[in-house]
Amino acid sequence: MKKLTLVVSLLVLSALLLAGCAVAQPGAPAATGSEASAPADAGKVTLTYMASQGWIKDAELELAKKFEEETGIHVDYQIIPA
Repeated sequence: MKKLTLVVSLLVLSALLLAGCAVAQPGAPAATGSEASAPADAGKVTLTYMASQGWIKDAELELAKKFEEETGIHVDYQIIPA
């Protein structure tokens, strides 16, 4: 049984190694600099963050306010009772 487990493990490891070294698929165009750096939608951005009440600290809420002031991105906390 140990020998079978070892052989299967080596086969899986070999498959993962070969998959990681695979050549990229031809025909997939690479993004150019102008396409990759195009600005996103100019609308308001909101990040929604859900956490348990026992895990959220006041410092984290203050940090979110500072983050919103600096970036203009609103952080919406969804706090679940513990």
